[in-house]
Amino acid sequence: MGNGRLPGKTQEFEKLWPADFITEGQDQTRGWFYSQLGASTIAFGKAPYKSVCMHGFALDADGRKMSKSLGNVSLPRK
Repeated sequence: MGNGRLPGKTQEFEKLWPADFITEGQDQTRGWFYSQLGASTIAFGKAPYKSVCMHGFALDADGRKMSKSLGNVSLPRK
């Protein structure tokens, strides 16, 4: 941004910020939603989004969250 001002393209920024909504899984509450909220509040004095949409998870037959790391995902068929 070179000139030391944030954001550098003020008109474009103001068209898109704050976002109408953000969406993420419930496991991202602290890591993603709160990080954005904290940084934006410090930098600009308000939230970076107007609303939050939190989605659930696909569960396996035992009711556990499906995850590649758990190895309980279903591969798409051709």
